[in-house]
Amino acid sequence: MAINGGLLRVMVVDDHPLVRAAVRQAITSPGIVVVGEAGTAAATLAEAPLLKPDVILLDIGLPDESGLQLLRELHDLLPATQIMALQKKWEAIGPVPRAKTKDINKQFWSAFKVFFSKKSSFFKKLDELRQQNLALKKELVAQAEALKNNSAEWEKTANALKALQVKWKEIGPVPDKVRESIFQEFKAACDHFFGQRRATLDAADKEQQENLMKKEAICSELERMVNEGTGTLGQLKEMQRSFHAIGFVPRTAMNGIKSRFNTATEKLMASLSGVSQEEKDKAMLEIQVENMKTDPDASHKLHVREQTLRKQVTKAENDLAVLKNNLEFFARSKGKNAEDLRADVNQKIEAAAAELAKLKSQLKVLRTAQ
Repeated sequence: MAINGGLLRVMVVDDHPLVRAAVRQAITSPGIVVVGEAGTAAATLAEAPLLKPDVILLDIGLPDESGLQLLRELHDLLPATQIMALQKKWEAIGPVPRAKTKDINKQFWSAFKVFFSKKSSFFKKLDELRQQNLALKKELVAQAEALKNNSAEWEKTANALKALQVKWKEIGPVPDKVRESIFQEFKAACDHFFGQRRATLDAADKEQQENLMKKEAICSELERMVNEGTGTLGQLKEMQRSFHAIGFVPRTAMNGIKSRFNTATEKLMASLSGVSQEEKDKAMLEIQVENMKTDPDASHKLHVREQTLRKQVTKAENDLAVLKNNLEFFARSKGKNAEDLRADVNQKIEAAAAELAKLKSQLKVLRTAQ
């Protein structure tokens, strides 16, 4: 008899619904499943070929046809399912000649014993399969236990446990006496991890919402200063430090709050009075550097910005050297034109020197930030 997915598939045929229900309840177990019922011979002939049960439990007395006649009709369709009714059929048949009794009994009961031997073999294989399944599930429990306290990598661990849950469902039944206990062990390990993860994520969400409210308050204060024409460079720097000291905000609000802060900062910086442009430029660079430091790719971006400034410094130094050489050349010249040229070159040298000092100051800010 073939094992269909580790289960013995049974069909119950009896004309009394209560009897069918009682038989179903009596035989149903982790290794046996009732795949169908019928109350008449006609219904049995229609459904049995479709259900293809391993065993049919058949009542001899059916309303539309003798159960013994139905046995003969089922023989060609499902010969392996006739045995559970043969004993009743044998007992219903009258006596045979005494000389033949011993031989005919021997043939029948030998065949009967073969069936139950195969039935025993079936359940032995089923028990072995359940033990193998139990070993597999114990291994999954061990893996889940090893993962349940791994809070360092929430997503990676969650995916690993979900994969174990899929494997658990793919493994067949285990011995009935440990079925519930082994499941509860596995479930407890999974529940422990996902409970911790849920609590941590909920706390993180709450904290990020609070951080967003703090950053919005800073932006509102900056915007108020812009509208009222108040505020100092010192206040701006302090609010900039406070803004960046606040932790993460919800991902969906990240770009919006950052853009709002940058816009308010630029407007307040432009509105400041009594502050030189050089001071404003330096302050804006400091703010930009702080913004970059919060970026996941901060190291690379700061490095690129530094290299760009170094190239600009080198170019400014070269331009200044050329201007100084030109000034030496014009110093040997005489006349009104020469004086005008020297004055023009001196102005350019002053501008170039100022630009070089500005670039070096910016480079110093960047190097300090790293």
